Amino acid sequence: MEALKIKIIIAVLYAFSFAYLFMNAVSQLFRVRTHDQRGVFQRNFLFPRHRAIIDESEV
Repeated sequence: MEALKIKIIIAVLYAFSFAYLFMNAVSQLFRVRTHDQRGVFQRNFLFPRHRAIIDESEV
């Protein structure tokens, strides 16, 4: 019973991390920019919570 709980917890953690990475990648596809594209992608991928701040400073 205890092993089953641990497996369920690990599966949930994997599902959440995969969903986060998948949604982050999808959001990148809709936000393609021409100038400094790689730098913008790296900052958004590493620090997605600051995306709004980065966008405001680049406008």
